[in-house]
Amino acid sequence: VTDIEKLSDRELDALVAEKVMGWTPDQLQSAEFYINEIGAIDHDIPDYSTDIAAAWQVVDKLESVGYGMSLVRSVDWTAVFTLYWEKLAKKGDIYAPSPARSPTPAKAICLAALNVHKDIYERP
Repeated sequence: VTDIEKLSDRELDALVAEKVMGWTPDQLQSAEFYINEIGAIDHDIPDYSTDIAAAWQVVDKLESVGYGMSLVRSVDWTAVFTLYWEKLAKKGDIYAPSPARSPTPAKAICLAALNVHKDIYERP
């Protein structure tokens, strides 16, 4: 179990809003307020980790920057985002961060999206 998997649903939602969806804590407001991806002040972070419609906004966001998502169910749900880099197309290389597993599809999507962020921005 990773540290991210230990977060409450609302903590996970806030992390997805910030790291994946591009929300930033508004320096002029309390930490409960965010400037969302379209620049509006918002404090109602969507329930990304528990509402599949909200989780699909995460999928749409990552698809807009070139990722495709696979979601499958066996015992738990497994989600993974894959980026096909055009410059690597000649080799047929596909880049895919670690898959994420969860009992619910929405949470699996959120965890997989955070794996994309972690792999891109937090590499040693």
